Amino acid sequence: MGPRFWAAARWSSRKASPGAVWFWPERGFLRAALSARGVTDPPGAGDAFAGSFLGYLAQSNDTSFDGIKKAMIHESVVASFTVEEFGTSRLARVSAEEILARYNLFQELTRFEPVPYLEGTIVRSS
Repeated sequence: MGPRFWAAARWSSRKASPGAVWFWPERGFLRAALSARGVTDPPGAGDAFAGSFLGYLAQSNDTSFDGIKKAMIHESVVASFTVEEFGTSRLARVSAEEILARYNLFQELTRFEPVPYLEGTIVRSS
């Protein structure tokens, strides 16, 4: 993972609370933040972001563009639990079922269908 990961890391940029963006040499990935139910400790999200992002990459050993995208989704889910309580107390109690439910929620919130192109028609908002 070493040199390849660090070479890719120079293309990254974190946006903090609004989300994160990852720049790859020829493309990028923008991930919105997953809002937590009750935010108690926002500063804790940064550590959860870094730890879960790197932990996912280390466990998956996948530093491809798609692997980085998956790690970014993973860190958003983990960070959303972290901010619910002070310190790591919420993370210590989170279950696999809760994590899966939040992954599913995040997927549902970010899923959309392609908009069909209407040739010769300009759609304007009112």
